[in-house]
Amino acid sequence: MKKLCLLIVLCCAALFTSCVSVKKIDGLDKVYVTNTKQINVLPPADIEEPIDEVMLLTADMGNQVFTTPVYVAADESGIYMTILTDFGIAIGTIEYDGFSAYMDCPMFPDKLKAVYLINEFQNAYYKKEALQQNLTASKLIFEESEKDDTIVRTIKSGNKIIEDIVITSGSVEISNHLRGYKITLLKSE
Repeated sequence: MKKLCLLIVLCCAALFTSCVSVKKIDGLDKVYVTNTKQINVLPPADIEEPIDEVMLLTADMGNQVFTTPVYVAADESGIYMTILTDFGIAIGTIEYDGFSAYMDCPMFPDKLKAVYLINEFQNAYYKKEALQQNLTASKLIFEESEKDDTIVRTIKSGNKIIEDIVITSGSVEISNHLRGYKITLLKSE
């Protein structure tokens, strides 16, 4: 299970760019979107709309699949996730308050940094203008299109697609082509 968590963390290193820069938050590491291009974690104020619900998280690493419920509370004050067992018992937390990012979960490897998971969440749930500015600052391309109530966000380095984020009313699917993983968040009913 620790190997799966490590793969998730390593895969989360791929995202943002422009001529305008996003201010680095002191104390937070940058996130590598590619092996050479890095971005800053965005402030909580850039969230599209508040979230307060239980979701089903599935991480598909190609050779391993991990599924668990996650309680997500995210708004302009930060991102707070509680990782749960199937019985609703808390087994870990991920927290980001705009000043620091923290993760405490024994199933994730110690080397996995919370900022990578926060970044993936932000790619799906933060305002497109903030994401675009952040990615463009690192010479990455951010595109968003909408069709039939489905939003598709794409992050590219030149012509190479790094990541696709498909957002519907009931789910978010993050496919990182560079790192070879897929994260799906299904909203509870």
